[in-house]
Amino acid sequence: MGARPGSMAAHGRHVFAASRRGLYSIEDGRLSLVELGAIGAASFGVSTANKGHLWSIGEKDVLSYDGASWSAIA
Repeated sequence: MGARPGSMAAHGRHVFAASRRGLYSIEDGRLSLVELGAIGAASFGVSTANKGHLWSIGEKDVLSYDGASWSAIA
């Protein structure tokens, strides 16, 4: 990953980890960078799941994951 994870949280069958460099998914013992496409977030931090959503709250970006896709909130 190149950096220590800042935080980790489980959502469904996945575990997510955030570092200063990106957001990662851990599945079957493998670490993969989460592709955010056009969202273009630059700051990450994983919070606990709430009401079916996982939240990544960074210095400048707030993202929500509903189990299928990520959305930028701010």
